[in-house]
Amino acid sequence: RVSPAVARVEFVGYSKRFYAKQGALNLNVQPGDYKLRISAPHHIEQIVRINVPAGEREFERIKVDLKPAWTDMSIRTEPGASISVFDEREVEIELGVADATGTFSLKKGIFAGTYKILVKKDGYQSNLLENQSLEFGTLSEIDAPLSPLPANLSVLSQPAGATIVINDVNLGKTPLELDDVIPSDQYLVVA
Repeated sequence: RVSPAVARVEFVGYSKRFYAKQGALNLNVQPGDYKLRISAPHHIEQIVRINVPAGEREFERIKVDLKPAWTDMSIRTEPGASISVFDEREVEIELGVADATGTFSLKKGIFAGTYKILVKKDGYQSNLLENQSLEFGTLSEIDAPLSPLPANLSVLSQPAGATIVINDVNLGKTPLELDDVIPSDQYLVVA
């Protein structure tokens, strides 16, 4: 018996592979010593040695329980950004939200494998990270910076005609509409 029920059994050194059905696999093999590699998606493979003695009528019975290949992940991004992954079937799985420092940590909460990771937050351009390989037994640390979306800025003054300067650049006189302003630490002077 093998667990998970969809495990693959391979005789090391031979080209044949077999798949368990509902956790069971019955094979008739020649007497001898064999090394079996048992694997399944998202699980840690195991190597098992068996001996099939000559002239025996009894079956060699083995039981193998593969352990899940959980891994850890840490993503650095904007505080409050939501984190999702897409699995091999392109199904989006929401994982959570980055904390106040912009860190999202997941301990033994995702299987090792290759994923697309989507990081998004209102007011920012989403960041889709392709082919992110999460290895079993290691902490995958990922940087996922987000860029602010451009904004529109309307500047009015009373009376009209005041000069508008942003970061020492004269942009015109009020009333003034500015398109595609990138939010950042800037200073605005209305004079």
